[in-house]
Amino acid sequence: MPTVSLQNALDLFLLVDRAPATNRHYRYTLTRMAQAIGPKRNIALISFADLLDYTSNIGDLKPTTRREYVRVIKTFFNWCTKIGYLQVSPAHQLYVRVPSTEPTDNAMPPEILAAIIDASKYHPRNYALLHFIKSTACRRGGASSLRIPNLHLNERAAKIYKKGGSPYRVEFDSETANALITWLSVRPNVDHDYVFISLGSRNHLQPLKPSGIASIIKKLSKKVCGVEYGPHSIRHRTAHAYAERGVPITVVAAKLGHTSTRHTERYYPQGTHKILSALAEEIDPANPPNSKIIKLFNRVSIE
Repeated sequence: MPTVSLQNALDLFLLVDRAPATNRHYRYTLTRMAQAIGPKRNIALISFADLLDYTSNIGDLKPTTRREYVRVIKTFFNWCTKIGYLQVSPAHQLYVRVPSTEPTDNAMPPEILAAIIDASKYHPRNYALLHFIKSTACRRGGASSLRIPNLHLNERAAKIYKKGGSPYRVEFDSETANALITWLSVRPNVDHDYVFISLGSRNHLQPLKPSGIASIIKKLSKKVCGVEYGPHSIRHRTAHAYAERGVPITVVAAKLGHTSTRHTERYYPQGTHKILSALAEEIDPANPPNSKIIKLFNRVSIE
């Protein structure tokens, strides 16, 4: 087994092809760990006790933030094991208990979403960005990762990246496609192929970062209604809209890029019984499928 320093392993790990936002997150988290443990240390000599001491004394962090640090560290050492730097990951038993809480509904109200989209209709980039997030229910990092070669306007589909860095396909409606076409027709010529770019003085013409997307949406919502809503609130709104229309939970989970329906269940609370009641009126097991139901499940975007 080769002798490799922690820093050398980290440098190679960061060369893996991932979404830019994911790599920035990994770089920040793991560089901080390497500086604390010792970047020149032989990675094979790093023990569970070293990592436990580091993650236990990393600072005054929320349990969810500490758990995210642990997740990234485990990902890194699992990768080191996979490529042969280690036989067993020293992070295998790391764990952070997070107190369970009831999920909160942070969805942007539909009238606010409609208002901020309307307020952006003369700003092609923002108009396309808002439509893309609304129609795909993607995270801000997913929108930030969108590149022109991965955008298929004829199919109304695109490849973007999940929070963990893996790619997945999203579909969008014709209004979003038209907004994207308009934006791309006036998008400045730049030396990269990211769809959404910064137009401000800071990071001018560089790929629009997730933090930049959050800033745009917060400013728009504050201007429209006096309350700041982030991009994730649009994702929640779209998920609620699908659930309220009776779309199966497995379909909504796929729409959101969830690997299971556990996280999708929050969108099916009190309204579930109303949906089942409405569907009971439409579905008769003794008769052929109702055309209304067929149309419901053939719908691929929110009108």
